Amino acid sequence: MRTIVAFLIIFSLLALSSCDDLPRQPSSGLPEVGTRAVIKQHSFEIISEVVDITDNLVTFDYFWNGEKVYSQKYYKGLFSVWSQEENAINEIDYDPQQLDALFPLSVGKEISFNTVLSKVTEGVRENLSVTLSVVKETILPVDGEDHKVFIIDVARLSENGQRQYATLYYSAVDGMVLKSVSRSSNSQSFWRVLKLERPDNNNRPTIRKRKRRSGTIAI
Repeated sequence: MRTIVAFLIIFSLLALSSCDDLPRQPSSGLPEVGTRAVIKQHSFEIISEVVDITDNLVTFDYFWNGEKVYSQKYYKGLFSVWSQEENAINEIDYDPQQLDALFPLSVGKEISFNTVLSKVTEGVRENLSVTLSVVKETILPVDGEDHKVFIIDVARLSENGQRQYATLYYSAVDGMVLKSVSRSSNSQSFWRVLKLERPDNNNRPTIRKRKRRSGTIAI
C-alpha cells in the first residue's frame, strides 16, 4: 500500500469547547525516552516512539506495519525542525531563544520569525515566515484519560507564496502534540493519538521488524 507525503515537514507535530477555568499546568515538560503512542492518521494506524531527547529536541520514530517509515525532531515536542524519510532529509534553521519566547505557554502568546527550510538531499533552501499562536486551553480525551492541552495555530508562508496552516493540540505535561490538523491550498492532513504508553507500562504496542517497502506515512 502506498501513500503520498502531503508535507515533508508538518508542524505537529486541535476545536473543542472552551475551558477558560482550567487549572494551570507545567509548560515545559518533555516525554520520557521510550514513550510510545498509537496514532490514527486518516485510515491508517501507526506507532510513534520517543527515541532520543537532546537539548530540548525530542526525536520520534514512526512505524507502520512494523516498519520504521519516518523520523522527526520537535523542539520541546512541539515545533518540527528536522525530518527524515528514507534518504530525504529536511531541516529548519531555528533559534531556541525565539521558540522559548512561547514558553511557558499561555493563551494569547504569539511568536513570529523568519527562517530557512533546507531540503538537504536536494540541496535546496527555501525562506519561510512562521507564526505560532496559543489560542485556547481545553481537554482532549485519549483512551479514557483527559489531557489538558493548548490549542496552537501555526502558519507558514514560503517565499514562493505557498501557505500552510496547522492546528496543534499540545500537552505541556506530556511534552508532545496529541492531535494535529494541517492544511494548504490543495490538501489536508489529520491525525490524533489514540493511546499513549509510558515506558513503565507493560502493555505497550509491539513493533515488529519487517523488510522495508516503498511508501510512507506523513506526520
